[in-house]
Amino acid sequence: MSVTLSVILDKRRIKSGSKKYPVKLRVINNRVSKDYQLIYDLTQEEFEKLKAPRINGELQEIRSKIRQLEVHADDAANKLNPFDFLEFERDFIICNEIFHKRKSIKKVIEEMPLEYDFTPYEKKFKILAEPAKGQEYLTDRYCHYIKKLLMEERIGSAISYLCSYNSLVKFKGNIRLSDINVAYLTMYERKMKEGNMSKTTIGIYLRTLRCIFNEAIADEIIDRKNATHLVNVTTKSQLQKILKRHWKTMT
Repeated sequence: MSVTLSVILDKRRIKSGSKKYPVKLRVINNRVSKDYQLIYDLTQEEFEKLKAPRINGELQEIRSKIRQLEVHADDAANKLNPFDFLEFERDFIICNEIFHKRKSIKKVIEEMPLEYDFTPYEKKFKILAEPAKGQEYLTDRYCHYIKKLLMEERIGSAISYLCSYNSLVKFKGNIRLSDINVAYLTMYERKMKEGNMSKTTIGIYLRTLRCIFNEAIADEIIDRKNATHLVNVTTKSQLQKILKRHWKTMT
């Protein structure tokens, strides 16, 4: 693979208030480079301290998040063969709370044309034939996103979203997004584990659900404030560990 990824401190501009620089993920493919800004701003000294064996609590947490990001970004890039910046942004950047949301990236997900023949996919994707219930329901949101993936001929991604949808609907039915809370996620994970579903598969299914949530927020189907209940848990609780592992903070 010709893709290289690295986390850098962009010293081309310093923020006047904090006197810090933005931290970015730099992706290089075939000599084409793109930077994606993280939610962190650090001084040169703080950035260098990330490599130290012992650092304070706040920097330690940032270092942990960045290391997780590097691993997940590498995995996401490796799954694209050949690598494509547009697909990388759709599948990894736009739904990841560790990145600042830029308008240029947000435009990556465009509205569907008025006419498109989904007939060839109806046998495999039975969700396409399900009656609409409302934009705030799982079926409608997943169907909307799967249609866009099919139009872009991203069949593998569409199948992944379909599997996530089928699992969630089998668990508690076609519910509203606003009914999905910490208790729902906890019970879902426990039920899937009891059914011998792997942690990796559970994580994939919940990450697709997070993308569905973020798109619904961007489309103003649900209010961002109404999604914060998903992460309002105590630091020491098992629920927090579940959210950190699979869901993370809604953005």
